[in-house]
Amino acid sequence: MPIVFMRKHKKTCLLIFIFFLISRTSYSAEKTWKFLPSRTLFGPLIADLREPQTGFFTLSNKNRYGGALGQFFDLLQVKLSSNERLSWGVHGAAFALLDYGGGVFPMRANDWQFGTSISHFKEKFSQRLEFTHASAHLGDDLTDERTHFKYSREYFRLILSYNYSDSIRFYGGPGAVVHTFPDVNPFFFQAGSEIFSPSRIFLSNPVRLYGAYDIKYKDEADDVWNNSIQVGIQWKPSKEQTRKAIRIGISYFNGNNEFGQFYLEKEDYWGLGIYFDS
Repeated sequence: MPIVFMRKHKKTCLLIFIFFLISRTSYSAEKTWKFLPSRTLFGPLIADLREPQTGFFTLSNKNRYGGALGQFFDLLQVKLSSNERLSWGVHGAAFALLDYGGGVFPMRANDWQFGTSISHFKEKFSQRLEFTHASAHLGDDLTDERTHFKYSREYFRLILSYNYSDSIRFYGGPGAVVHTFPDVNPFFFQAGSEIFSPSRIFLSNPVRLYGAYDIKYKDEADDVWNNSIQVGIQWKPSKEQTRKAIRIGISYFNGNNEFGQFYLEKEDYWGLGIYFDS
């Protein structure tokens, strides 16, 4: 029922949402606005394979390679109090999957997404509400082997995050697809955790180990559970509070393929990748 209502009353929902933002920020004498803040309020979900990020990886047991180019980018941030902030931004990403053979890398699939989000941060808690459009396309080298189908969807996702400490984080939240081809059951849920070791100085830069786990339940293909694990090492440019970093990690995935053209196919693989957090 909520999905049907949103479809029929999109303008009303938008006005209610804008009113909420105005009412949320209009009565604080302390509020200050900042255009193009130096960092996003909501930290990236490291083990989520569909989080907009930049990186390259190999699927060790499938002789395949993948890459991603994207990020969340906060455009406007408002300080509500000394320890509370609200921001609005945009995000986008491109994901590519390549085969390898005979010295060439034929394209297997490519997925695209873009959208907008609102993030909120207060003390140890943060939230991100996003609206995203996603599409999936079959690589040119596979068009003779299998049939391409239209894959396009828009969805809302709300992620609630709790920083137990500077080194431990838990998150989770629901999502709903509001428009899709092909038709799928709309609801999904996601949860995960991240843990970091204390930093050590190496070549004048802070270095630390990390581990991350992400699980998604999707009702789109007979109760799909996607499990993603990543462990590795992270380098930062300085001790300052910045999200900029380089990560090298070993990953494991079990579930349905995250690439839209193969979303009904089971996957189980290990991988090694390098990622660039901005």
